[in-house]
Amino acid sequence: MKEKLFNKVCIFGVGLLGGSIGMAIKKNELAGKVVGIGRNIERLKKAVLAGAVDTVATDYTAEVKDADLVILSMHIKSSIEAAKKIAPFLKKDAVVTDVESTKELFCKKMQQILPNGIHFVGAHPIAGLERHGVDVATHRLFNGAVCVITKTSKTNKNALLKVKRLWNKIGADVVLLSPCQHDKLVALTSHLPHIAAVSLVNALGKSGSIGKDLKLVIGNGFRDTTRIASSSPQMWQEICVTNKKNILDVLSKFQRELDKIYKLIHESDSEELIKELEKAKSIRNILE
Repeated sequence: MKEKLFNKVCIFGVGLLGGSIGMAIKKNELAGKVVGIGRNIERLKKAVLAGAVDTVATDYTAEVKDADLVILSMHIKSSIEAAKKIAPFLKKDAVVTDVESTKELFCKKMQQILPNGIHFVGAHPIAGLERHGVDVATHRLFNGAVCVITKTSKTNKNALLKVKRLWNKIGADVVLLSPCQHDKLVALTSHLPHIAAVSLVNALGKSGSIGKDLKLVIGNGFRDTTRIASSSPQMWQEICVTNKKNILDVLSKFQRELDKIYKLIHESDSEELIKELEKAKSIRNILE
């Protein structure tokens, strides 16, 4: 029998990420019981049928009272509201964690909301799909993925170890960062690429040429570059708001690079243009 890390786990939001976490916990026998919590009972029933959770509930108060681990797997605003509601009912030494894409503001909110004796450990699995919902969840989603765990001066060491072991056991490679470090880095590697993809697709939309002819000449380059623009608009609106400062900083750098390329093409400066293209190729190769 495999080692159980928790007697009871409650997952708020059993969609792609929450459902995949539940499936992975159950697959690896890491908890005695996994409960899915949400507002839509029909969606929750799907989570049971998919094998993501053992049972479900819309009444969170009864379920969280004896939970060892609570996972907040919703949009940022919804997760904050859920934390406020469950805070009075959590047992001493319960661990609360999350999967949010921005950490600094969220971690501060959790420190303010959760009472003494309840331990919050921030987490961000860098894994996902453009589609969402438990229908596309899989216990393999985190295999080989990176999960950033955010550590602060107030992070409980035992709680941190439990969350780290959880992510390791469901297949992820754990990286420890401060919430501030996390937000600065993902602004570059995740948030800027998404905004660039959105801008590219919207620019195409404004060209007035969307139709059968355009689709005939769309290749893998365009598909790969813009794939992420199909992600949840609500989630990305929250990301832009909660990581505003870092995103604006990287956007200004990106804008300068675009202006540089524009100028080189406009002036037909082939020599400098190829230097820029070679520089990008060299940097991209280093990142592999």
